[in-house]
Amino acid sequence: MTSIVVLHYERIALTAECCKTLVSHQVPARVLVVDNGSPSHGEAELRAALPAGVEVLRLPKNRGFGGGMNAGLRRVLADPATDSVLFLNNDTRCPPELVGAMRAALAADPAVGLVGCDMEGAGGGEDSPAGYRLGRVFGYPRPCRPGEAPDYVQASCILLPRDVVEAIGGFDEDYRFFFEDADLSLRVRRLGRTLAIAPGVKIFHYGSATIGANDGSKAAWFRTGYRIFLRKWYSFPRLRGLPPFLGAVAWHLARGRFGLVAGSWRGYFETLPPLSRK
Repeated sequence: MTSIVVLHYERIALTAECCKTLVSHQVPARVLVVDNGSPSHGEAELRAALPAGVEVLRLPKNRGFGGGMNAGLRRVLADPATDSVLFLNNDTRCPPELVGAMRAALAADPAVGLVGCDMEGAGGGEDSPAGYRLGRVFGYPRPCRPGEAPDYVQASCILLPRDVVEAIGGFDEDYRFFFEDADLSLRVRRLGRTLAIAPGVKIFHYGSATIGANDGSKAAWFRTGYRIFLRKWYSFPRLRGLPPFLGAVAWHLARGRFGLVAGSWRGYFETLPPLSRK
């Protein structure tokens, strides 16, 4: 059985819509919503808004993306019937064939250790590919071109078999909102497993619905996550991170997005704690 872990914060209506698309799936799955310490409502209010059968795990405080997902992971792995875990953003809408298609992609090749899913953007925007490549010099992500194998897969919707998540231990909680998916994918590949994209199926993804698309905090978290990622996986991380940082600042300045400039500056110069994982 696949257990689906949906991370929730504040936006009850958004999470409820997501869960309604999950309970009618062609392949039965367990659905667990992890409330990442939402301050504006309690557990009872959230439960009342969700479809019957959806479980809720409420955390006392916001533990970031990785911490929230890991709490849900520990809960579903306590059930021996869970043979795979689907991590899903709450600002998504999923077709009924999603779980079956992702499980099929996982079963098609025993070497596959992680399956992602392409996404349709909100408001008629461009589709968002699941797979990304990492630059050899700067380690900066870009969408895969047609036919390219991904270096990592977006964590908005990813399925992993039980043996892989038990081996790697879930997300690295040194990150807060960005680059934890790149880190997770590289650790899956370090096990000797490959990454795959489920063919013929897409989810709808609002994108940045919880933290805001143009918020200065988002820019700060992105830059901080990038620095943590470089420090963990690349030599000379501060030097490698400088050109992308300066490019981002120049880009935002040219467009008058001073909040994003300030956020990028904060994230680049923020003091990072010691690495807790290798």
